[in-house]
Amino acid sequence: MNTQIKRENVDPRLAKRLILYVVLFSSLVTLAITAFQLYHDYARDIQFIEAELEQVRHVHAESLAASLWSVDQESVRLELEGILRMPDMQFAEITEGETVWASAGSVTSSNTIERTIPLTYVSKGRPRQLGELRVLASLDGVYQRLVDRAVSIVVGNAIKTFLVAAFIVFIFYNLVTRHLVGIARFLRSLKIENAGQSELALDRPRARDRRNDELDIVADGINKMCADIGDAYARLKASEEQYRNVVTLAQEGIWVIDQDGVTTFVNPAMARMLGYGVDEMIGRHLFDFMDERGRVIAADKLDQRKRGERGQHDFEFLCKNGERKYTTLAASPIRDGQGNYAGAIAGILDITDRVRAEKELKRYQEHLEELVKERTSALEASNKELEAFSYSIAHDLRAPLRSITGFSQILRDEAAAKLTDQEKNMLDRVANAGKSMAALIDDILKLARISRVQIVRDRVNLSQLASDVIEHLRAADPQRTADVEIADELWVQGDRNLLRVLLQNLLENAWKFSANVDHARIEFGRTQRDGVDWFFVKDNGVGFDPAYQDKLFLLFHRLHRADEFPGTGVGLATVQRIVQRHGGKVWAESQEGRGATFYFSVGNGAAGS
Repeated sequence: MNTQIKRENVDPRLAKRLILYVVLFSSLVTLAITAFQLYHDYARDIQFIEAELEQVRHVHAESLAASLWSVDQESVRLELEGILRMPDMQFAEITEGETVWASAGSVTSSNTIERTIPLTYVSKGRPRQLGELRVLASLDGVYQRLVDRAVSIVVGNAIKTFLVAAFIVFIFYNLVTRHLVGIARFLRSLKIENAGQSELALDRPRARDRRNDELDIVADGINKMCADIGDAYARLKASEEQYRNVVTLAQEGIWVIDQDGVTTFVNPAMARMLGYGVDEMIGRHLFDFMDERGRVIAADKLDQRKRGERGQHDFEFLCKNGERKYTTLAASPIRDGQGNYAGAIAGILDITDRVRAEKELKRYQEHLEELVKERTSALEASNKELEAFSYSIAHDLRAPLRSITGFSQILRDEAAAKLTDQEKNMLDRVANAGKSMAALIDDILKLARISRVQIVRDRVNLSQLASDVIEHLRAADPQRTADVEIADELWVQGDRNLLRVLLQNLLENAWKFSANVDHARIEFGRTQRDGVDWFFVKDNGVGFDPAYQDKLFLLFHRLHRADEFPGTGVGLATVQRIVQRHGGKVWAESQEGRGATFYFSVGNGAAGS
């Protein structure tokens, strides 16, 4: 709806100030113009008097000289009276030394301009000095004319200024002042809850073909502002209602205190948490809901809030029934309009069940630690027994293995001429089986030693260890060619002997599984993934089936058939054991026929080059 602005009687202070400024400025301009005009008139009148005196010199002086020469008193008198009839001429006299021959007029003013003109007559070609003509011109007339002219100008301009000012007041009031008053009255009556429902309209017709002036722009701006305020108020009211619902229905407790620590607001969840009603907590001091130790802690936290610091910490409250409530809370200070501390607000979460569960878990952990110690002791005893058993089995197996390999070799050598090719092949297979069994025993013993050896950490150059292993492989198989690339200066903190065994197993596998590949290539280096340094051994050999990746590091698991690539199935298990002893991890990725890459880390022992 429209609110039409009505006329009302007001004190037109703005118009009065406008009139005052117009009058002052007009008066200054009038005075300046009047002064300039009077000065110009004064100069013109003085110039006119000077011209008259010059006229006396050039016109009357010669006549007076002739009249004096002929001693014509009447002519002299008439000439002097003629001079006095000129404007502003006050007195004229003819003197010779101290003698006054004739005079006219009288000296009645002290403001005069005086001229003395010599009277000379030419007789028989000789100039004769007869006396002097003294003429006085009065300035009183000039001053009177200036005063009259000034009064006329000032009065005329004053009347004109008054009429203009009155007209300006009338126009300004009708065009501006009355509308400003109406706008002010509209804004005074505006209620924020009704903003946007009423519209300001100026008390004047608004022609369709007329462009908006400043007042139209102001009115449109006020209407736009009112509409925006109305929308903002509606959104704020909806947000407040939503906030009230959230606070009321929130499962998290909300607690507000004033600058003195007195509770000014708690939501139902906070009251239920401590077993109170909301009204029972309002008006009570924060300290009423905690023990003595809690008050000391709370006082320190309140000092932090007063310094403007936010905080999050765990805290214990006392319930109405005396039980303890374990909570975690996040608190922030509240400031007033001047930035002064006005209290604090906290969001409080009940963690009593979690704390009790943690205590119970801690008790179970302590019990578990005891069980682990007992189990570890039993396991260490079992490992010792297993190690002794392994050495005993190894000793018991080596004796018959030596007999098998030895006698088969003797039989092969001494009865070579009597044996058929098939029998020789059988004897060779027996000898190879014995060697494989011996290698298996050695690998098992090596794995057992790795499990019990004490780790000695040194700064180890893996690049140098890898180079030594490759040189050994090349020396053992001089006919074999392969491109080997080893990154420089790969240092770690670890056990040198165990790391050598690890690289031997991985590089020997890469050497073995790339033997039948044209242009075999083996690479040893380092990469980084997720902030972890990973060392890798990569080849372009036969690879392995990714389906068996989970079984790679199991004991006695073979990547390929023994008749294709001989091995004991202990090497990768040994690699995993060494990596675990160093606190690291090992894994691999491959595609059959396209090589394999084995990655390993050494825990926190990696060192830069």
